[in-house]
Amino acid sequence: MTGPSNDNAAGSSRLHHMLAPVFRILDAVTLAAFQISALLLLAITALYCMEIVMRYAFASPTLWSRDTITYLLCATLMLAAPQVARRNTHVAITILVDSLPGRIRGAVETTLALSTGLISGGVAWIAAQETARLMSSGILTLGTIAVPKWWIFLFIPVGFALVALQFLSLALDRSRLGHDRTQV
Repeated sequence: MTGPSNDNAAGSSRLHHMLAPVFRILDAVTLAAFQISALLLLAITALYCMEIVMRYAFASPTLWSRDTITYLLCATLMLAAPQVARRNTHVAITILVDSLPGRIRGAVETTLALSTGLISGGVAWIAAQETARLMSSGILTLGTIAVPKWWIFLFIPVGFALVALQFLSLALDRSRLGHDRTQV
């Protein structure tokens, strides 16, 4: 005879088994975005070092490095955020949730992951619409060297869409929630 908790566990296991390939693809895309983010951070560091040398050793600062660093920083942040969501290591004030009994805490964490996923999806949708508008209008940045604004904005809907999918995966499969919290 199976009880309600056994049925829930079996249903959760089936769901996990069905969604495992999707989660693997999502995690691979998220990891690739994170690795690109790390490379962009390396490029930012190299550009800062180059700018320091050009400015102080040769008294010839570049006109483009400050803008480029700013644009790369946007991409770096938006491509790293999904990995933070995947690992559930974002900044969170959890004193209330941590004080709840196990079953209630699980339900609250699932609800929070679901609502965060839906909100992030909404932000991705709005950002995608704005990016499409920028693409069709041809608006340029106001930097020293003007580039199409959508080149920079493109990372915002991509990043938020991946964050949304990661939080939704956390809500669908509680085993992905984990508690990889670092103590300060």
